[in-house]
Amino acid sequence: MRQKLQTAIFFLILSTLTLSCKKETEDLLPDDEMELSNTNQDEIKVVNGRLTFKDKDFFEEYLSTNSSKNTRQGKFEGFISMNEYYENKSSYRTKGKITCDTLPFEDDYLANFLTPEGIIEIGDYVFKINMPDEKVYALHKEKVKENLQDLYEEKRNNAILEFSTNDEVLTLLEDRNSSAQEKLFCGETRANNDDDRATIDYGNGEYRMNCKVVYQTAGIYFSLIGRADGRVKSVFGWYVNHPITMTANYSANWKPRCGTARSVSDSRIETTSSLRIRVYESVRGLNNYSYNIVFTNHFAGWDTRLFSISG
Repeated sequence: MRQKLQTAIFFLILSTLTLSCKKETEDLLPDDEMELSNTNQDEIKVVNGRLTFKDKDFFEEYLSTNSSKNTRQGKFEGFISMNEYYENKSSYRTKGKITCDTLPFEDDYLANFLTPEGIIEIGDYVFKINMPDEKVYALHKEKVKENLQDLYEEKRNNAILEFSTNDEVLTLLEDRNSSAQEKLFCGETRANNDDDRATIDYGNGEYRMNCKVVYQTAGIYFSLIGRADGRVKSVFGWYVNHPITMTANYSANWKPRCGTARSVSDSRIETTSSLRIRVYESVRGLNNYSYNIVFTNHFAGWDTRLFSISG
């Protein structure tokens, strides 16, 4: 009898921990499943579970082509993305411990192309992206056989290069492998990261709207995005995706490092659980920027405050 009681208590505690993880991660999980274009298979391959892109130029072109569709996950046979992994697990195992950590990206689009460990291959290098520590590690593919495990474990050695997520890693490596005459040196300063966010509950707490505007640097991918997510409280007490009609009224100015300044002022209306306005994305970081956005919730009939960032 005592053994049965102890077993019941154990499963009750386990269920409580699982629900706790879900509640902590609910608002940061990826949204709106859509398919990526699966063309150009010669330029994109799956090698030992990771995506490989032919070179820097194709990587940038492919990501920018698909991001306009707010795509989430690819259909590459043998590949599981970081987004898919985090979506399917409310908790994940790291160094032998179960944690409730959520997807470590403000703009989760790049995570469609990374393994759950943050691995991707572009051109001559295999990369590991560590967003929490703001680090990017690079390993030449000719040295993968002897050093891949060290890359996964982020162990420094002569074969593994370490960068900051603020560094334009793909350009730096391209210059590193070029002659002095071919190098494109840019002495302009790097803009700092910035974000502005708020969670808005309404309808007596039954509904929620998560809003933010962010400049994210990830070493191999830089983006400037505004985002609003619709949520509704489930019968279990946590919030889940809730499509609503939203309008984004936005204006932005930005200048890539050693690039041409640009600006945009526009509006977009969609019925979705996640409205995303990505005004800039590139392998090149920004020298300066400003981004202002106001969201209209047509379901509730009000506008949010102004969300604004600059750097």
